[in-house]
Amino acid sequence: MRWGIIDKAGALVQPLKYTEISEFSEGLLKAEEDNYGINRFHIIDKAGKIIATYKEISEFSEGLLKAEEYGRNRCHIIDKAGKIIAEYSIIGELSEGLARVRSGSSYKWGYIDKTGKVVIPVEYSRADDFSEGFAVVSSTDYPQYNWGVIDKTGTLILPVKHRREQSVGNSLSAFVQEEIQRKQEEEKKEAEINTLIEEVEVVLDNDYYSANCHPVDVLKNIEAQVDQTLDAIFNGDMKYYMDKNIDNVKYLQQLKTGLSNAIKAQQMTKKYGAATAKKIIAGKYEIGMTKAVVEEIMGVKKALYKISSTAQSEIWQFDINNPKLYYYSANDKLILKSQLPTLVFRGGKLTDIYR
Repeated sequence: MRWGIIDKAGALVQPLKYTEISEFSEGLLKAEEDNYGINRFHIIDKAGKIIATYKEISEFSEGLLKAEEYGRNRCHIIDKAGKIIAEYSIIGELSEGLARVRSGSSYKWGYIDKTGKVVIPVEYSRADDFSEGFAVVSSTDYPQYNWGVIDKTGTLILPVKHRREQSVGNSLSAFVQEEIQRKQEEEKKEAEINTLIEEVEVVLDNDYYSANCHPVDVLKNIEAQVDQTLDAIFNGDMKYYMDKNIDNVKYLQQLKTGLSNAIKAQQMTKKYGAATAKKIIAGKYEIGMTKAVVEEIMGVKKALYKISSTAQSEIWQFDINNPKLYYYSANDKLILKSQLPTLVFRGGKLTDIYR
């Protein structure tokens, strides 16, 4: 059956060629024409005049239509007067009050509201419809590993770095909440690390060769916290932290060394006095040192063994087979086991050093 349009006098103003004609609304109607299998949609005024022809016309929102141009990759939002309000290459369906649109020139995606107004800039390479208040978007043409989530204001709720399958599931809202919670937990842990770093910095700002400093048990407790944190970063649930804060990780390792030196400095000061303790920490052998002090420099018990002795002297070497003696640090230089010196003691004191 074909339909046409007549005026109030009964005169035919549009021929009987339309497969479907809508009612007039605000002075306009929509008529569908099937021309040998090719559908065309016309907007016709009360005078029977065709004011616009499109490949397809559908309801967009109150008072607005979505129309696709015939023969062109272009869509419009038009009002009931046929006026074009917005133009894009693709206009999606309204979802939770917003429709995704793609620019015909930049091929980027954004979102418009039901009035055709852009509410989220056309700047994304990929974009999904809104669901549960959120939409998945990407800012790269290769989005497998680069998806993020925005809310209806366009605020980036989750950064554009997630895998596509992570954000596709039964509930986008639940995924967002889980990610937000995970992010908050990460931020909390990062804040705890920053607090720990500040605490260690304050603790190390002391002269550990004097009596006015933190006791060894306090230092060991803080050192254990640093060890626990580094273990979580390297082997536990904080491996992500290294990627984002590699400088902080290196600094933590330096602080750990500082704590170890502070503990040793305090212990050596109590045992040998400040002057000798400073030489031990510096890794510097000096004539007149006792064998015990020399071993303290190595930081390994029973590091020396006697190779010969006379009534006047003893000759000692470091045990290169000792598994703890991989190398030692002297004056900030790493010395290999094979380069360890031979030491001569007379009367219990170091008298000669042979390398």
